[in-house]
Amino acid sequence: MAASKLLLYIWLTAVVFRFLWVLLPQTGYIYPDEFFQATEITAGDIFGYRHTRTWEWNEGFPVRSPVFPYVFTGVPFYVLKLSFVASTITSRILIVAPRLFMTFSSLMIDVAVYKICHHLRMDPAPPLCFFGSSFVTLVFYTRTFSNTAESILFALLLLLVISSMSNGNITRSKTDYLRYFLMGTLVTLGIWIRPTFVAFACVPLLWWFVDIFNLKWTFEKKVVALIRHMLAQCAFVGLGGVVAMIILTLVDSYYYGYLHRGGIVLTPLNFILYNLDTSSLREHGLHPRFMHFAVNLPLLFGPMALGLYTVIAYLLIRRKFTDYAKVLLSTRKLYKDKDILIDDDYKAQFIWSLLLCSIVASMALLSFIPHQEPRFISPVLLPLVILFARCLKGSSVTPLALLSWLIWNILGCTVFGLMHQGGVYPCLAYLQHYLHNAESLQTSGTVYHVTFHRTYMPPQHLLAWTLMSHEREGNLHHSLALYDFKGSSKDALKVHVEKLISGQFESHDRESERTSSTI
Repeated sequence: MAASKLLLYIWLTAVVFRFLWVLLPQTGYIYPDEFFQATEITAGDIFGYRHTRTWEWNEGFPVRSPVFPYVFTGVPFYVLKLSFVASTITSRILIVAPRLFMTFSSLMIDVAVYKICHHLRMDPAPPLCFFGSSFVTLVFYTRTFSNTAESILFALLLLLVISSMSNGNITRSKTDYLRYFLMGTLVTLGIWIRPTFVAFACVPLLWWFVDIFNLKWTFEKKVVALIRHMLAQCAFVGLGGVVAMIILTLVDSYYYGYLHRGGIVLTPLNFILYNLDTSSLREHGLHPRFMHFAVNLPLLFGPMALGLYTVIAYLLIRRKFTDYAKVLLSTRKLYKDKDILIDDDYKAQFIWSLLLCSIVASMALLSFIPHQEPRFISPVLLPLVILFARCLKGSSVTPLALLSWLIWNILGCTVFGLMHQGGVYPCLAYLQHYLHNAESLQTSGTVYHVTFHRTYMPPQHLLAWTLMSHEREGNLHHSLALYDFKGSSKDALKVHVEKLISGQFESHDRESERTSSTI
């Protein structure tokens, strides 16, 4: 009991730290998608800031839905627009507000961990402690990655499925049907945000299907009645999915202007078609198929990955995976009355197999995609912490495991939260402060040239430079040219600087042309 309270205090401390660290804010720049699939788009649309719309937002062939950026970053930006005078919005506000919203949203995963542990009748303190102290939670889940939204939806889907499995009543209530409808809605929304969500959703949906099949077959071994029952349950899941699909298609089609032209666009379909082309993926980097299991899993989860390897090896050697198949195909035998059955052992085994297979199957499916980044598998953290806590229960290696877990996540927070490309945000924050002060002090027209070299693509919205600042020069007298040289050679940078010094970019028209072709 004392150990459980201590772990809960650690989790609460980690939750407070999760929010405080966002407010500092974190300086690490993990990957450009944090900005260019989210805040860069909404800041440009809502505030009219200068921004970069990458190829994914091409109106001719869009592969990203605006639903994710507008729900998770548009809401805080609209609040800022209503609450602040435009001139008082700084880089820090622009980076903290959406991250704070994401951090609040990530608490839904904490709730899911707690409720799933309740269904398993296990102490929620250890899984919550592991989840709250993970650098994936503290860094990745506080950023505006679509993978964070994917993780939240996956956690909610697991919770809905497990809650459904915990109901031993063959007579379904309105709550059950509402739960099924929400399952379909979540799956469709997840696919719209990231079509790879299918890899995470397939196992929970399969386990749910098998569970309602077994439950009906246990009471009534009639094929026609079974088929009718299964179709009725699946109809509500399908209805939720179809309703969500119609709404999301209309939203995408309106945003990209297809409705005005009498057409529609399916962004998930475009996403799939793009990623089926290996030459397209080659531009983003191709990885060996074992990357997720051999590199990304231990990178993100450290000691937990070693624990998962051990469990999988044990199950393979002892041929325990066949036991999971028997659980799936078996029927329940313990009855409470005519319509309700209670079989806690069956339920627990069913849920444990669901959690383990959700990890293994999703990573195996994602491994077929040759472009593999660590954040792609971040949603498996929830089932992993619950399984890890169960494996350590009563183990003599627990203190060593906890210490290794702590050290690993301190390193992860330091590298990804602070150091990785850690100079880009402070640089942009300084430039935003400098440029806006200079704008108010300078009385003559000024062209500011900003060059980035050997960094990730700088998110321009953090400069809070409105498009009107360089379009209405007669009033504001200032313009901004930003050059992103990425990984170009030093010779190319030298030539660029020499041109700037010699004044070859003084013409505003030429500068604007140069900016549009380089940012």
